[in-house]
Amino acid sequence: MGSASATQSDKDGTQPWYDWDTDVDADGNALTNLRALDTGDLENAAYHDRSQWSTETLTIEVGTDFPSLQEAVYAIPFVPYESVEITIPRGTDLSDEDVVVPQTVLGAGTVSGRGYEHKIRITGDQSNPSNCPVGSIVVAGVNGGIISVDGVEFQRANPYSDDDNGFAAFYTNQARVHNCAFAGGVNGIMSYGSNLEIHQVDFGNGVLEGDGITVKHFGFVNEQRAGSEPPTSGTVGGHAYVATNGWIATVRDTNVPSVPSTLSGEDGLIDYGTTRSGFVTAELAGSESLMRFLGSYQWSGDVHQVKPGKGFVTHSPDGTKYRIRVDNDGNVVTDQL
Repeated sequence: MGSASATQSDKDGTQPWYDWDTDVDADGNALTNLRALDTGDLENAAYHDRSQWSTETLTIEVGTDFPSLQEAVYAIPFVPYESVEITIPRGTDLSDEDVVVPQTVLGAGTVSGRGYEHKIRITGDQSNPSNCPVGSIVVAGVNGGIISVDGVEFQRANPYSDDDNGFAAFYTNQARVHNCAFAGGVNGIMSYGSNLEIHQVDFGNGVLEGDGITVKHFGFVNEQRAGSEPPTSGTVGGHAYVATNGWIATVRDTNVPSVPSTLSGEDGLIDYGTTRSGFVTAELAGSESLMRFLGSYQWSGDVHQVKPGKGFVTHSPDGTKYRIRVDNDGNVVTDQL
């Protein structure tokens, strides 16, 4: 911002109704023209210069067309009829950027080779996301088609909400996180009233202090897996999955060799915030789900607890929590928590 300072003198102010005896230093501006002061980042000119409508396919390269990823996403029109492709060249360090993709309504155009759905795509290095570090990304109200984030490594929690996620989608009808990774932060990915697909995400081992995948306010996460794709993986400090007024589905295709998600948490696999939450793991080619948790929890197959010393946590009538587990001899043990 600009600066204004006052120093004592024997002169009057620049207008007759000012009765103080001072000069005012306003960077060369008269008191009647203080709007000319530089206000810095109080208003982002790139955002206010967004076009209303576009019928052309937009191809944008960070570092060439715009110096920052934030300015690149501000180049997305309010209503883009065709696709927007934003690429981050390998080796571009955007770790100091906490990016907000602003509200956008996607038109009904087509995207060559991928169908109409993938209308906005932010692409880094899909083979090695660490070559494209980004501080954090928030998608805020993008509707009408899919917005994809591919091949970036999230560095920290975003500062725009109390949920502290490296990636978050707010009231977005379809977003996709693919071939991404985490290098640090508090919580991983959140769907807040949004429909979110997750493919091949590495949450790291111990780099996140909190939870991995969270749904809130009737959000939905579809953690998909097909063929030889690497699975969702990593170990987080909190829960692997948190369902608070939302639903999480992990799905894999059994028609081809596939490995299920290996995402785990130090505090356990799933944390349910309310009864209006669900967690489903299913094989697309199977006759029935492996597990189904919706209100009253049911399962038709074995339930595997893969971390030694962990088990089921339940509450006694007086509210005391107990963990039920087995020891090395297979004896059932209960631990008061």
